[in-house]
Amino acid sequence: MHSGQVLALASYPTYDPVKLSGVLSQKDYDDLFNSSLKPMLNRALLTYAPGSVYKMIVAMAALEAGKVNPQDTISDPGYFFLGRTFYDWISGGHGRVDLIRAIKVSCDTYFYQLGYRIGIEEIARMARQFGLGEKTGIELPGEEAGVIADPDTKIQQRLDYLDAESVAKVKELEQRYADLLSKTNKEEQRRVLLGKRADELREIEWELDWHEYDTIISSIGQGDNRFTILELVSYIAAIANGGTRYKPYIVQKVVDFNGRVLENNEPVVLGQVNVSAKTLAVVRQGMYEVTQPPDGTAYGFFVGFPQVAAKTGTAEVTDHKPHALFVAFAPYENPDIAVAAVLEFAGHGGTIAGPVAEDMLAAHFGLPVPGEANQNKP
Repeated sequence: MHSGQVLALASYPTYDPVKLSGVLSQKDYDDLFNSSLKPMLNRALLTYAPGSVYKMIVAMAALEAGKVNPQDTISDPGYFFLGRTFYDWISGGHGRVDLIRAIKVSCDTYFYQLGYRIGIEEIARMARQFGLGEKTGIELPGEEAGVIADPDTKIQQRLDYLDAESVAKVKELEQRYADLLSKTNKEEQRRVLLGKRADELREIEWELDWHEYDTIISSIGQGDNRFTILELVSYIAAIANGGTRYKPYIVQKVVDFNGRVLENNEPVVLGQVNVSAKTLAVVRQGMYEVTQPPDGTAYGFFVGFPQVAAKTGTAEVTDHKPHALFVAFAPYENPDIAVAAVLEFAGHGGTIAGPVAEDMLAAHFGLPVPGEANQNKP
């Protein structure tokens, strides 16, 4: 929270490392390296669609751009129509909601409209401030870098699907417009250039261009957005601690057999986000409301805990059940820990990933761990 120190990091399914110290049987080899469960993957370092845990980025982008006040409300009928219908996660909608309540009940319709109002550039700019879209630098091999949905990354994601001639055209076009855009800081000229760029991209392939529906689905953490759980917990920690980004580290110190300290890791500040204290406070309040009755999406967890602020996420995946995500920090007033969990293809974030975060926070605060109590039931 205030240092970047990782207190616990786990990936499941796991494996017995002792088996790697000797000769592997064919069965053990297949279980480790050929199993569809892929236990050798460190899932804490792999990227996943964030789902609704991304909504605080959109909220902060809108607040900082002056495009919304926390008190502004919309009426959510359960959908948003813009050329096609984008549905809320709950049939019938949430009625009248403001920003804080939209975070509390995870109102998709509110964030569809908010994202459409502010545009993808503001959203992506805010995400980059929180270190999303880049490796955290933790001292572990295999860390992936996340992807922030925006016009440039959309192009990069689709180049592999084009023929060589089209790829060459796209790269030439991108270089040409990058040069032109670098030579002007006038907003009107930039808009004209970006419009011409979009026209030329559509001539090559329609899906290379950024469309309004891309902004809408990206505003609820879908589309091309994907991040590691380390990126997400670092982003939540920065919200909680007032905007400071720390480099995560696992090893606190290395000591030899004589007790001599060979290496001692100290907190490394990666940056300070350019977000007002007022905006951060509004978002923290929204996350606190997530755990409150009667309809916070994580209401029912953390009974008897210090006050917890959280956000649930359910990220849709093609041809699979959704990924379940949950992020939290505590205590709300004076936080000292941030946690994050993702369960692949597991279902609803609050229902499935929430108990994992609850167990982690219970262990941290020295409370009975609900998951352990359930395991001991006959």
